[in-house]
Amino acid sequence: MSRSRTKRQAERGRGTIHPSHALGHPRPPRVVVDACVLHAVFIRDLLMHFACMGFMTPLWTARIEEEWTESVRRRHPSIDRSRLQAVAHHMRSILPASYLSGILETPAWLRPHLQGLPDPEDAHVVVAAIIGGADSICTFDRRGFPPRLLGPLGVRTISPDDLIVGFIQHGKTDSIAPVRGHRAALRSPPVSAADYTGMASANRLPRTTAILHRMQAHI
Repeated sequence: MSRSRTKRQAERGRGTIHPSHALGHPRPPRVVVDACVLHAVFIRDLLMHFACMGFMTPLWTARIEEEWTESVRRRHPSIDRSRLQAVAHHMRSILPASYLSGILETPAWLRPHLQGLPDPEDAHVVVAAIIGGADSICTFDRRGFPPRLLGPLGVRTISPDDLIVGFIQHGKTDSIAPVRGHRAALRSPPVSAADYTGMASANRLPRTTAILHRMQAHI
């Protein structure tokens, strides 16, 4: 991994990802989305709206897909597996470039970097980031991916809250449009702006919640 890419990553700061197209770069940021983030339907669907509007290219693998669907099944046994598989298929169909298909082999040069991970089972997420050319890993488990290991690889972690806030604050002119579209899609039953803001709070998105409180008339 080049030193110049590592430097670019460091210059972006710790708490926010700026959409690349907003800064004059040719492509939106590529972000591996960890299973713990995709588990939450509110966050998963909101990120899909941001992705469909060009704010990001989310990335996931068959293993990440299996992890989040099985996690939902364990938490909610009444949900039929076929229903979750249909959701996963829909995600792949609307964002085909986001799905890193097949078995991702760990490059030999990368293996030493993975030895210090707190949980060796998380190595596949880092492998996906490297093979997918990701700028970052979006996860609730940032401690599981120490900066001392990811930094030399030119990859960083970011929470879903900071990712969303970065898009809203530094994105396109109508950067709240994905939020508005997401709320409009919640039709059974319809969700008010106030209730939507409450849902963001319940999903551990405190900074996003604060912004939505200030922008009630626009969502």
